[in-house]
Amino acid sequence: MTDDNNTRLQRLRYRASRRGSRELDLLLGRYAEHALEAMNEDELEEFAAFLGCPDPIIQAWIMNGDDAAAGEFGELIKRIQLFHAH
Repeated sequence: MTDDNNTRLQRLRYRASRRGSRELDLLLGRYAEHALEAMNEDELEEFAAFLGCPDPIIQAWIMNGDDAAAGEFGELIKRIQLFHAH
């Protein structure tokens, strides 16, 4: 792993675990710790874009499970939900 990629992963971990609400910090932070290393370039880009969404919307997507409302992030949300279901 290159330093640039390592820095990128660290930034994504930080953004995922410091959302402003304890619930999202835990949900996204734990998922990021588990999944980031295995993500390919497209998945990392998707996760970064997902983290750019407002917290209330992210929380509704994850907690309500409305895949249609999640649009392009539907599969990512399913992976996050599945991770926390175990």
